[in-house]
Amino acid sequence: MRLRAVGLRWSHGQGGGAASRSGGPSLGRGRPQPISRSRRGRIGCNKIGVDNKTISDKIAQVEAENAKLKDKIERVKTSRMSAKGTGSKDAEGSETKGKLTREDIDDELAQIEQLRKENEELRRLAEERIRVLSQPEEAAATSAEPSPSTPTTSAEEEEEEEEVEEVEEAPAAPEPEEETVAAAAPEPVPDPEPEPEPEPVEPVVSEIDSHDPSEAIKDKAHFVYFTVPAQPVAGQEAVVYFNRKSSPVLRDRPSINMLLSFNGWEVSGGTHKLAPTSTSKDNYNDWWSCRVETAPEAYEMNFVFNDDEGAFENNSGQDFVQGVEGEMTRAKWQASAAQREAELEEVREAEEEEEE
Repeated sequence: MRLRAVGLRWSHGQGGGAASRSGGPSLGRGRPQPISRSRRGRIGCNKIGVDNKTISDKIAQVEAENAKLKDKIERVKTSRMSAKGTGSKDAEGSETKGKLTREDIDDELAQIEQLRKENEELRRLAEERIRVLSQPEEAAATSAEPSPSTPTTSAEEEEEEEEVEEVEEAPAAPEPEEETVAAAAPEPVPDPEPEPEPEPVEPVVSEIDSHDPSEAIKDKAHFVYFTVPAQPVAGQEAVVYFNRKSSPVLRDRPSINMLLSFNGWEVSGGTHKLAPTSTSKDNYNDWWSCRVETAPEAYEMNFVFNDDEGAFENNSGQDFVQGVEGEMTRAKWQASAAQREAELEEVREAEEEEEE
């Protein structure tokens, strides 16, 4: 019986580079053809993406194959002199008769031993590869500058190394380096701007307080009266000027009064005493004045002038009428006449009840 040793070789299959047993030609007929050198260059030694577990599995398969080879060697040695093979068949199916010769056994043992050595060398290369892959940075630095202590490998070892490199997977993309982001220095907080000092509020001076009587009477010698402001406002004060020289009745009277009312004499405004102004006097100007307050509901002022002895200046019996600026109008006032009359009636009844 002729013994055949089945070797374990690396192949680049579709299973991701797993080791497979090949039942190729007998060792006696020569070893498998090495990988062509033209394939070198495309297989790099600096690949770092191979899975360490895959290579460990391959090493385990190599060790198992070596154990089988050792077992075969022992069995061949045992059956070396006592082998009998009448009618037995070898691995190719041909019948062999008689005993194995010593030369055949020695030849098979030599081939088995050579295969074992090659498997051991392959295992060494795989372990070296694992070490390189586990230290990719050191391997990259070492590949840039070759170490003088590294022994040169033979052509046979280079071919086996190419077979190992062929099963390596594509290298994984290197992890991006973490960018050091410099913490931005906080911007200085500007000091708050001081609040501007409030501008001094000038007091509101009304026209009646700011006007100059000497300027106000200019070119008014023919006037009997005028007011400041020229159009009094309802609910506000006004100054009434009376020219005594323009009144034939009161031009020489020592005292002058003003009887005031509003809205056709329906709203009383009281009696106001006039006083002489500081303006210059002549045959046409002798101005007296008083300050009055207009009623909030006024739409006009009604008034006459008199002295303390019963002499009246009433505009020849027509009385003096001065319009007032405000919300009230003559039409609105007349429309509310019935309501005002009812309110007055209630007031009179209340007064009568109090008297009783």
